[in-house]
Amino acid sequence: TYTLTREFINLMITNPNRFRNILAVTFTNKATAEMKSRILNELYALSTLTNSDHKDYFLKETGLSGKDLQAFAQKAISLILHNYSRFHIETIDRFFQRVIRAFTREIGLSASYNIEINGERILEEAVDELLVNLDSDPSMARWIAEFADSKINEGKNWNVKKDILKFGSQAFREEYKIVSGLLHQKLSDKSYLNQYRQDLHACLASFEQKLKNFGARGMQMLAEHHLEITDFSQKSRGPASYFKQLEEGKISGPTVTHRSFIGERDNWSAKDSGRKELVLTIYDQGLSDLYIEAIRFWDQSSPVYLAIRQTLPNIYLLGILDGITDKIRDYIDERNIFLLSDSSYFLSEIIGNTEMPFVYEKVGTYFNHFMIDEFQDTSRMQWNNFKPLLGNSLASGYFNLVVGDVKQSIYRWRNGDWEILSETIRSDFHEDSTRVIPLKENWRSSKKLIAFYNHFFPEAKKLLSGKLNRGADGDSMDQELDNKLENVYQDVEQNWPEREGKEGGYVEFSFLEGEEKLSWMDKADQRTIETIKSLQDKGYEAGEIAILVRYVEDGKRIARAILEYKQSRPEDDKYLFDLISNEILYLTHSSSVILLLAVMRYINDPADRINKAQLLNEYYRYLGSHQGRANWNDLYSAAADTDSDTFYQWLPEDFKSQIFSFRNITLFELTERIIRIFNLHEHPEEYPYLQTFQDVILEYSATEHADINAFLDWWEIHGVKKSLNASDDDNAIRIMTIHKAKGLEFKAVIIPYCNWSLDHLSVKQNIIWCSPSEEPLNKLQLVPVIYKKDLLDTIFASDYLTEKFRIHVDHLNLLYVAFTRAEECLFAFGPYKPDEFEKLDTVAGIAGLLFTPESGNEFWNQGWNQEDLSWRSGELIEKAVSGKMVRAESIYLDKFLSSVPVGKLRIQFKGLDFLDPEKVRRVNYGKLMHEIFQKMVTLSDLDPAVERIVNEGRITGEDAIRLKDEITSAFQNDQARSWFTEDWLVLNEHEIIDEAGRFRRPDRVIINGGKAIVIDFKFGKVKSSAHRLQVDLYKKLIQQMDYAAVEGYIWYVKSGEIVVV
Repeated sequence: TYTLTREFINLMITNPNRFRNILAVTFTNKATAEMKSRILNELYALSTLTNSDHKDYFLKETGLSGKDLQAFAQKAISLILHNYSRFHIETIDRFFQRVIRAFTREIGLSASYNIEINGERILEEAVDELLVNLDSDPSMARWIAEFADSKINEGKNWNVKKDILKFGSQAFREEYKIVSGLLHQKLSDKSYLNQYRQDLHACLASFEQKLKNFGARGMQMLAEHHLEITDFSQKSRGPASYFKQLEEGKISGPTVTHRSFIGERDNWSAKDSGRKELVLTIYDQGLSDLYIEAIRFWDQSSPVYLAIRQTLPNIYLLGILDGITDKIRDYIDERNIFLLSDSSYFLSEIIGNTEMPFVYEKVGTYFNHFMIDEFQDTSRMQWNNFKPLLGNSLASGYFNLVVGDVKQSIYRWRNGDWEILSETIRSDFHEDSTRVIPLKENWRSSKKLIAFYNHFFPEAKKLLSGKLNRGADGDSMDQELDNKLENVYQDVEQNWPEREGKEGGYVEFSFLEGEEKLSWMDKADQRTIETIKSLQDKGYEAGEIAILVRYVEDGKRIARAILEYKQSRPEDDKYLFDLISNEILYLTHSSSVILLLAVMRYINDPADRINKAQLLNEYYRYLGSHQGRANWNDLYSAAADTDSDTFYQWLPEDFKSQIFSFRNITLFELTERIIRIFNLHEHPEEYPYLQTFQDVILEYSATEHADINAFLDWWEIHGVKKSLNASDDDNAIRIMTIHKAKGLEFKAVIIPYCNWSLDHLSVKQNIIWCSPSEEPLNKLQLVPVIYKKDLLDTIFASDYLTEKFRIHVDHLNLLYVAFTRAEECLFAFGPYKPDEFEKLDTVAGIAGLLFTPESGNEFWNQGWNQEDLSWRSGELIEKAVSGKMVRAESIYLDKFLSSVPVGKLRIQFKGLDFLDPEKVRRVNYGKLMHEIFQKMVTLSDLDPAVERIVNEGRITGEDAIRLKDEITSAFQNDQARSWFTEDWLVLNEHEIIDEAGRFRRPDRVIINGGKAIVIDFKFGKVKSSAHRLQVDLYKKLIQQMDYAAVEGYIWYVKSGEIVVV
């Protein structure tokens, strides 16, 4: 970025308006903002001729006077600020999107499409759509059914969705996208795929049968000469046993022992056998020739056979992947969505072989100069889109710049391809038009750190080269790979530009040994905490310390260790252990969020006892006012009790009274209510989590079906990954993955678990795409296979070796990025396993081979301490006070605002409601009470009946409380309460037709066997004989229905009087 800033300004010096014709791209919004800021800050510094990093360079290169340079900078900054929309520094995706939007009609897109960055969510929707609609696609249904059968036959789980989702992510790989169009016709035709699969199986069967024939012929020769396997050397491991093995169909290649018998006539007979002459006779009569022929057949044909064995397990998934791709296209077309990851692919379709000036005239902007930062992370498709641009610019004589460091290429899993920077760019353009300028000065790190890097990485490269060469058994491709590795790290050594404050520096790498109760990682946790304290003792602020990890789970572990230490050691309050991490501080770590989700799950499934237990546990153990007053057994008993009232007794009173209304309100309003009911707003430490959770709720509700069940399903897949967005200005220790740390710098860096594998982890099934060259595999242009060592014996050996080389480079690059984030201090910890160092399986193995005395290197030996198994360089000295960080002032909330909008908006549904409230009050009261009683079958229906009227806006929350109190009081009457039990069949407001055809509607009729009771509710104070006549009529009508016993009652609810009719 330093170089790009200089060159950008340099282009403007002769013509300040030239910035309009420069396009500078990078890969993240943060990097874009930084690049703009650097250019504007430098122009401002030049305009004042103060604190400029480039002033001397421009004065020397341009020959301008200081006054002229100042005048240029003033004009340039004014032009940029007044034409800021023409200041084209943007992400590569934003630039591609600008081009695509200009071509929406040509590629059939709606001009109002929405960008979607979450491919994982779209994939899940597409897979669900595929599985739900199998009835309409019989061929796909059969294909998936066969896939499930194949899994069962292999003894695996028949549920295929997990496999499909995992493999479906390949739809976003560039390797697949490039050939998906070519493959589509074949993959969509399941009859073709079936035939392809049958051809593969036929090839396997033919190969195996030929091997069996070799075995059978050999065993027949033994039988004809009455020889046994024991008559031959090595018996069960010798040449005769190999024939037996083949005859029995045990298909495997000849071992080293088997091969050792080729041409060794005198070694075929067992030493203890008395039939040596007979063995030699059969040897001469053709057994040896047959043996050699069988092994030669294996050597010639097994690479294809074994490749088929590796390919077949993924054929079903390959066919399904095509269906997923179709469903993804349908999904985004129906919803007018554009996947951001498709930008490069779509642009490549637009560009094709067209002239680039036409494309950019269509966009409305004409660029002369192009600058690309972080070029090592460019994908092959992105480069193919940019290449015509650069070619046209170079042909016109314009200057272009790409800046990158192959050693910092760590995004290959996002399609980044460092070989473009290392090799392709120079082969794509004539050598005369390209110039490589290595940046030899390291302006970030202190002297001791640079010396460490300059010794460590050249040696690490040699070790890695040796390992890859040994593993490849002298294959000719190894030299090519070795040359590539040499190119990657050819300029790794850097100079230390002498400057104040960077003379010292400190490096420490400690090996830790596990004990009976403490693993090496437990010790790494302890050492990390001790290091944090040591750094703060030396004057480093918490915000100047970064902890870098390989995996997110590692970050969670070290964060947990630090927080547990902080809570258990209040006496260490002079140290600041506050943490910041956008990757580690997940919402699921918050007790408030856990409680909110537990309440939602309870509303969705009240019978889930485990969830009920979690709800009580979070409330009582962490958030409630009763902390410490309940033990786990009490809480579990309450959760396990089938009586809801027992469960509710442990929760706030308002929870029971409002529970039935929760399904009828929005998700956001639900969170507001839960926050207030459980007093979550009284816990300041939970504010950031509550705010972020509510932001997630709003974002989800804006795009998804916002009911509780759908949200909980979404949360389990996507929501659990949500974390706090922390401010970089807070004075707290950073915890982040190495990938997130790229491009950043910190005064002190700690790498607690410096032990990641150099190869792919075997527990993860990593897919590599191979182009088969042999029949019958080559009937598909590209096939997926799982990365494993077994591929070395197949026609995919070169693909395996290439991937092995690349993943080793990726992981060495990760170490380079992690180490070089440090400005002044670097600490790293790894396991001390000297017996495993030689294998070079991990980055700790590299350090182990270099640091320990066996290396024989003076630089490493000087820093090695055998007592504590540590290597050190430099001294951790007191940090100058002037180095204190200047931070923006943070403002913290002292209260969490939460409100329930019930009663703020009331909707009137009927004309009567608009009359004078005093005139209709008594009428409305009776109507409301009748409506509530109509909705009640048992007493438990009271709350939802009242809440429904509240939600309709017809009464306020205060009115609801008053009505419920009145009704609850009325039910103190035992007889009335007996009418609202579960013993009765209840008919509320059901119509009866009399002999004259008129409709009669009693308030409530309850039936049990041959007994019926009719009840009429009266909510006024006035009694009337008409009330008795009305109930008497109801009784007679019910008696005519052949009920043996019919009773009638009038219940004057307000007075509590019950009249028998």
